[in-house]
Amino acid sequence: PSDIEDIEANATVKYDNASQTILLGKDGDCNVYAVNGILVKSAAGVSSLEVSDLANGVYVATVTIDGVTTTIKITK
Repeated sequence: PSDIEDIEANATVKYDNASQTILLGKDGDCNVYAVNGILVKSAAGVSSLEVSDLANGVYVATVTIDGVTTTIKITK
């Protein structure tokens, strides 16, 4: 992937605090980790992942779309 593709992939991944949903922009794989590194939620082949069932706190989500992995911080 080129740098431009990396930027485009990063721009598509967002966290919507109102709906408590990670929006991937298109189908991909998403893993959500607690700050201690424990995997707390995972889904494959999804365009969004709801995290309302997780306790309030800080999480790290890794999203892989078309072989490009993006990491975002989530505070809920």
